[in-house]
Amino acid sequence: MRSDRNPPPFPERPVSRRSLLLGALVGGAAVGAVSLSRGSLPAIGEVPAAGGLFDPDLNGQHPRIILGTRVSLTELQRRAAAPAYAGFVSTMLGYATARAALPTITGAGNDAQWQTVYWGLPELAMSYLITGDSAYATKVRAWTLYVADPANFPDWGGESGGSMSNAVGLIAVAVAYDWCFELFSESERTMIRNKLALQADRLIAQFSNTSVATEAYWKNDPQPNHRHFRIDGVVTAAAAIHGDGADDSRESDDYRLEFGRSQLRQVLSWISPDGSQHESITYATYGNEHLVRAVDVLESVGGGDLWADPEIPGMGSFKVDVSLPRNVGQFAYGDTDGSLYYFNPYLWHIASKYQDGELQEFLQRLYQSGPAGVSSFYYNAWNLLWHDDSLVAAGLDDRPTTRLYPDLGVLASRSTWGDDGVSLHHKAGVMGGVRLNEWRDRLGPNTRYINVGHDHPDGGHYSVSFGGAIFGAYAPYGAYLTKQTNSVVAGADLGQAGERASGFTQPYTDMRGRASIPAVSALGADMVSVADVSGLYAAPSTSGITRCRRTIAFVDRQAAIVLDDVVASSARDIHSLFHSKGTASAVTGGSDIAQTVGSSTVTARYLQSSPDSGATFTSGAGLLPELGTTWRTTVPTATSARIATALVPQRSAADAATLTSAASGSQFSADLTRPNRVDTVAIATSSDGYGALSAAGASGNARALLIRSEGSTPVPTTLTAVDATFVEFVGARVEVVGTRRNLRLTSDGTSLTVQVDAVVPGATPAADLVLGNLAPGPFSVTVDGTLRDYYTVSASGRITVALEPSAPHTLVYTLP
Repeated sequence: MRSDRNPPPFPERPVSRRSLLLGALVGGAAVGAVSLSRGSLPAIGEVPAAGGLFDPDLNGQHPRIILGTRVSLTELQRRAAAPAYAGFVSTMLGYATARAALPTITGAGNDAQWQTVYWGLPELAMSYLITGDSAYATKVRAWTLYVADPANFPDWGGESGGSMSNAVGLIAVAVAYDWCFELFSESERTMIRNKLALQADRLIAQFSNTSVATEAYWKNDPQPNHRHFRIDGVVTAAAAIHGDGADDSRESDDYRLEFGRSQLRQVLSWISPDGSQHESITYATYGNEHLVRAVDVLESVGGGDLWADPEIPGMGSFKVDVSLPRNVGQFAYGDTDGSLYYFNPYLWHIASKYQDGELQEFLQRLYQSGPAGVSSFYYNAWNLLWHDDSLVAAGLDDRPTTRLYPDLGVLASRSTWGDDGVSLHHKAGVMGGVRLNEWRDRLGPNTRYINVGHDHPDGGHYSVSFGGAIFGAYAPYGAYLTKQTNSVVAGADLGQAGERASGFTQPYTDMRGRASIPAVSALGADMVSVADVSGLYAAPSTSGITRCRRTIAFVDRQAAIVLDDVVASSARDIHSLFHSKGTASAVTGGSDIAQTVGSSTVTARYLQSSPDSGATFTSGAGLLPELGTTWRTTVPTATSARIATALVPQRSAADAATLTSAASGSQFSADLTRPNRVDTVAIATSSDGYGALSAAGASGNARALLIRSEGSTPVPTTLTAVDATFVEFVGARVEVVGTRRNLRLTSDGTSLTVQVDAVVPGATPAADLVLGNLAPGPFSVTVDGTLRDYYTVSASGRITVALEPSAPHTLVYTLP
């Protein structure tokens, strides 16, 4: 079954940057913080109760679709003259002036042609409203009457009325009819609203018609972006004509509006609770604007408050976190072009609704980042309605620098929120995400069709961005092979379930629970994550891989050390792949990758290592031209592989790095060595991923250890233990009582600072700690800034420090 009809569209002409007078990210609170959407593990939200359907006071009143209700005409005129909206107004008027006398539509029209109508009519209508210019009025009338005349277009688009063409046509014509009501005669209004009613009825009839397989790609589950288009079309058209006396072509005004609202409620109940979207961040932006507009339209006409929390505010959070430093693009996954994309105005409204100053500041920085930033807010009529210039843009610099989105399995981490930041993004989730698979399982486990046509078999993929460059290329739109991502493959590059050489990926049995990121530590300056994507290689994959765990240490949130622990059912070649654009030059143990950004050269060093016999390290032309160079670390003819790689920004001589690795028993470790510094990562390669670890003067039981050693003769100074029961470091011992937690120990030679936090965001942050290897006698420790000087250490050399479990804690005491 086909999942989609077209790749995402692009505006038909370039835009130039305009000034917009808008409102400055890292703070101490941000460093070490790790969270999910809005700081806590999101539960499944509840869509607010529907309430009334249509405000009877709006009968006969126009405009009513957002304008004239939530945003008054007086407020619109204020905004049109306000400095904060000047860039929007200037760009919009330029577009409206350049619009042709009539849109070009052949036959019933295709999606691209009708999207021109969808872009153009709100733009023309808004331009007329804020200027009164008759030239815009003429175009509004001409466009609307042309497309609404059944003699010209008996139907809008194909698919028996179920097309995206019809959906966007409904939105565009409904807006023109409502906002510019007085421009049309009564006979013209009758024709327009009857056409809107007919097209809405045709679209409604197609929601449950799955008899034509190639037209059912948006009808089978709540999450495809195309379903969101259709809901918006029904809601906006129904709200525009409600009570105006349209001929009842089978359905009533109330039925149309209630149908759209019930569809919207169902979708909002089943989208991702953390704001992520499985098709790609491109398609998230593409579809989310329609959900937000439908919610806004319903609220503006009395259809109730459907602002689903945490789902809708999570959309804004996810957009912020997957964006790259300097706003050069977005983390690539799924069917995406990696750009900022053009459909972002709806995010202003989310910021305003939730008074989210961080999101507001992000959007302002995005808009001001250059021509690509300006064009990412392409729909300027909606900027005028959704941007709230009274909301103070603030707090982005203090936003947590690491966030986990567990529904999709996306981890976002960065050094700062400034242009000089370094970001790392990592994906390790199931196709469709957790929530969509829950919906599938509820209706028909394993067999129910869900649309994962835009998902890629990309578990484990990661990339790093800094200085305006992106290191770690991703498969282009329509490429569905694991080898085209920065992941692990086996044999003849066989990868994960869901691979397909062409066309759209289809769902398979048991997609649930195959991958996750079960542990993340962002204590202090470092981030360490452990991902397990083993299940993605099970049938229908024929790779033979039975275990694939990837640990990433994002050291100082600058350099990435990546350790892969792979097991196969029988001997075969095991490969860890990395693709990147740029000019590659050989260095000891790897390559320097240089990219030109403006007049600057941005360089990262990619290093490869493995302790396994016969391991080879190669690089060459990319598997696809879009991927640049492909680096391949191969362990040949093996049932297991331990592969270490690293990506290190090269900005000074202090960044010159080498990588070595070693294995012993159920431990795999790697040393990233730079002048006066060594960072050691050790992981457990046992079947369950836990075990006794010992490296660089530290030991413990954990999933992973990260040890920093400093000086010309390196001395251990910092230890991060992920998912640990105990650690020993610089002569001290710290135990977690009865459970596992993330720990970070920092020594200055005389005192020890101990931090404790949850293994994953949203879990219980703390537990009681036992401090060991202490000298008997009186003992004091400072807990979260408060001195506790009442302890006495017995001959066992141990004390138990009771901690409130609901929050992370910091302890400081003198080393024995």
